[in-house]
Amino acid sequence: MGRLRRYRTAFNRYRHGKGFGIHSPFAFGFVLKVLRERLPYYAYGHIDELRSMVISRTRHHFRHPRIISSKNAKLIFRVTNFFNPLAILQIGTSYGVSTASMLAVSSRSQLILCEHHFDRYPVTAEILEAYKGRIAICASLEEAIGRYDNRLLSARMQSTATNGNSNGLDAAKPDLAEETPRQKAARRALQPFILINNVESETDVKILEEYLGRLAEGNATVIMRNLSRNELMRRLWSSMCTRAEYGMAFSNDRIAVFVSNLKLPRQDFSIWF
Repeated sequence: MGRLRRYRTAFNRYRHGKGFGIHSPFAFGFVLKVLRERLPYYAYGHIDELRSMVISRTRHHFRHPRIISSKNAKLIFRVTNFFNPLAILQIGTSYGVSTASMLAVSSRSQLILCEHHFDRYPVTAEILEAYKGRIAICASLEEAIGRYDNRLLSARMQSTATNGNSNGLDAAKPDLAEETPRQKAARRALQPFILINNVESETDVKILEEYLGRLAEGNATVIMRNLSRNELMRRLWSSMCTRAEYGMAFSNDRIAVFVSNLKLPRQDFSIWF
């Protein structure tokens, strides 16, 4: 059914991927300059090197989790680069390649990683060795969410003390028209940014549904992978899109990005990216 749906939506995904039929200035720019950007970035070579290392270390394993594609790892880098978050929450590692892709954006960012089986594949620790001072690893989802909320709060308090303002912490809609580029970047950096590579149980789905529903009441960015391979991931994505009252969803039915923003109308885009 997933493959059938991809064939059925191929034309619309292609049109939207070229910008046709997209009237929102934000969505148009996000699609063409982030999701479908084809110019190389400085981190691409490093991402490919890490992915090649994983392939080399796991090629003799009879069964192992699927390795993230170079294309998707670079997409995750570009989305992270656009929002440049100070605090990141990640569920699942994909051998650490997606983690490294996000942390390569800025040396200031910190990441909370929820991984139930971190020690199962030693190559993961090798990939993340250069970033170990910026990563906190949690075995349970509840612990990861709690630590992430605390990390976000700490970053916001530090920003307020440094800059003398909230930089977008207020629940009310900010007047974006009066923001300078620097203020806009500071506001985005303090918003929740989450990558969900995989969920393994109904319990995790329920916890994340509640948490993402709460985040969707403000400004946040959520990336979800493996939608075509994991029924729980599809349900989680569908639940978030259904419950959100504003914000924009961008999906190619395999990987998806939800940008929750108080100033954006509720829209869904099926994109070829």
